[in-house]
Amino acid sequence: MYNVSVVIPFYNTQKYLSDCINSVLAQELDNIEIILVNDGSEDNSLDIAKRYEEKYPQIKLINSIHAGQSNARNLGIEEASGKYIYFLDSDDEISKQFLKNCYNTAQQSDSDVVISYRVYSKIDTDKLSTLQTSANFTKLELIKNNKDIRFPVNVPVGEDGVFFNMVYAFANKITLCGENSYESYTYRKTGKNIHKYYLLNQNKVIGCIEKWLEVLKEFYLNNNLLPDKSINLARYIEHEPFNIRLKGTSKLNFRTRKKIYVIIKNFWEDFMSKYLSQEDFEKLSWDFKMLIKEKHFYMFEIKQIWLIKQTRYVLSRFYKKLKGKLNG
Repeated sequence: MYNVSVVIPFYNTQKYLSDCINSVLAQELDNIEIILVNDGSEDNSLDIAKRYEEKYPQIKLINSIHAGQSNARNLGIEEASGKYIYFLDSDDEISKQFLKNCYNTAQQSDSDVVISYRVYSKIDTDKLSTLQTSANFTKLELIKNNKDIRFPVNVPVGEDGVFFNMVYAFANKITLCGENSYESYTYRKTGKNIHKYYLLNQNKVIGCIEKWLEVLKEFYLNNNLLPDKSINLARYIEHEPFNIRLKGTSKLNFRTRKKIYVIIKNFWEDFMSKYLSQEDFEKLSWDFKMLIKEKHFYMFEIKQIWLIKQTRYVLSRFYKKLKGKLNG
């Protein structure tokens, strides 16, 4: 058995694919399997991948029609045979100690998932609902043992958030990696500007949110996770549709914001309210609870604007007082 299976889906990334693969071949950890999944590339990416497969016995190449990143990652899961699995984007790189640090942390702590980003170094793992794919180093057995834990297909954005919410629902232990592993992931901004995608495709984003919730609802019901894991799903709704989309994407137009509000409210009232206890509800953020309790979107918006202004006012007064003390 390999220590780690690294799944690298690729689609028309000939400019970066070699650097990506080389960064995995250079890892200080031994016994690594690399699974390259061609998602119907139309450039020279496939030829590059073939050359690597011919040269390195630990590299396996899977060919597929262009069906999207979720499908490619799912194909990689089926072929993976390592103790742990890591998904790496084909235009990114990892430093040579990255997988060793994640692997050692997972082994020493007997964790199902290791989180490997400095930005999350102070996060409370008990409150995690999901994180992007590149932050997760996961025990393969956890995924292989449940065929429902797969990346949702036909979802253009946010599929990784859905997938890792499923993973976290079954993870017994999630651990933060040692500090030496942080900042060792090189992320290239090669057209992967998701924030820009949201602004240009606001109707599609709404459709994605509905799809996320639909997929997760079916997953939680099929796996009898409710009500025990309802807080995990509630925190996902708080994090993804609310914090990241409704609050985080400030340039969404009024109509889109209202639709997202309605989607969250309807899903909560029709489904979540049946399973989440009042005790767990109180664990959520105050502004998300305000959305759930407020019956009218316009009042929610007014309260949000008022709270933002109040916060700015308080911070302004604090800054002036601090400045006065420093100058005094």
